[in-house]
Order: sequence, then C-alpha cells, then structure tokens
Amino acid sequence: MIGKWQLIEVYGSDGANGQWSTVSNGYFFQFNENMSIDSDHFVCSGIYTLNNQNINLLFDCSAEYYSASFEFSFENNNLIFWDGINCDEGCGYKFEKINL
Repeated sequence: MIGKWQLIEVYGSDGANGQWSTVSNGYFFQFNENMSIDSDHFVCSGIYTLNNQNINLLFDCSAEYYSASFEFSFENNNLIFWDGINCDEGCGYKFEKINL
C-alpha cells in the first residue's frame, strides 16, 4: 500500500446493475510508512490505520474534517476501496499506483 495512488475509476450502481466509470485527473493518496497520508483532495496531511482488509482514513484539517472506513483489496495491481457503510448500492474507488 505504501506509495502514491491515483483515482482512475469509480463504481456505482442503480440498485440492479453496477459498473465502473473512468475518472479524468482523479485525486491521489500518498500512503507513507509512518502511517501518515497526503492527498491533493485535502488541505492537510492525515493518518491511516489498517485492520485486516479495512482501512480507516482521517484528515483533521482546520478548515475541514474527513473520516472514512473502507474495505480494500488489490486487483490487477490496482488498489480498490469499497464503501459498504455510506453507500447502500455499493460504491467503489479504483486507484492506480503512480511511480515517482
């Protein structure tokens, strides 16, 4: 998981059929060894924790607060986040590793 990952696709469903849609210029997450996380989606650095196949993200910026939990997996060298808590129909986020 360590490294920089850019959002390339999102998964959505209308309740019956789900599909992946391409994202142009998606935001990135930079996962660091010290459990900190950087992103161009937030104005400050955050932290992440791993628990089995779950990841928790926390950005506690002075101007905004973001906390989320996802189930994650790796498929075809991509990092997939699944949001089963805030999304009843199944929402997914597919990230591609960026070589620095």
